[in-house]
Amino acid sequence: MKKWFIICGVIMVMGLVLKPYINQQSPKQVMITSPKHFVKKIPPKITIHIAGEVVNPGVYEVPANWTTLDLIQAIKIRPNANLDQLKLATPLKPNSRILIKAKKSDQKKAKKRNKRSNKKNRLMKKVMINEATASELEGIPGIGPVMARRIITYRNQNGRFINLTDLLKVKGIGKKTITKIKQYIQL
Repeated sequence: MKKWFIICGVIMVMGLVLKPYINQQSPKQVMITSPKHFVKKIPPKITIHIAGEVVNPGVYEVPANWTTLDLIQAIKIRPNANLDQLKLATPLKPNSRILIKAKKSDQKKAKKRNKRSNKKNRLMKKVMINEATASELEGIPGIGPVMARRIITYRNQNGRFINLTDLLKVKGIGKKTITKIKQYIQL
């Protein structure tokens, strides 16, 4: 008899746990008949703002039970949309904004590489330290705007640099700096 009470208790608990899943209605519209006419029961809707890499950004009214994935599937996204940053299984929250960012494209990376290689190519041509402008001096790795002004000031006050060791007289330039920049300069 005790076994039957336990079995009945387990069945009742399972029924209570599974009831919400069994009675759950689909998000589709349900027709309810009344004696005079048909009435459509529409599931509740929420307002979502979607922006970024979508074809038609803006404010949309969607079913309240949708997830981010449902929304993404319902709208058109651009090919360079980065969906990795989104939590696709998350339910949508009313009056929220979803921003879909772009992937860093290979073109942007290629432009950065070209920019770096162009800078290196410009540096392959040695800078004439006794005639260079401040911007030309700043193109040398390790020489910033302050150091470029110091080199020009020293050059104007003391005359031309005769050898590389003359650069040691400029405040802020040491042996390590000369070792680093000597391949980029010419006297």
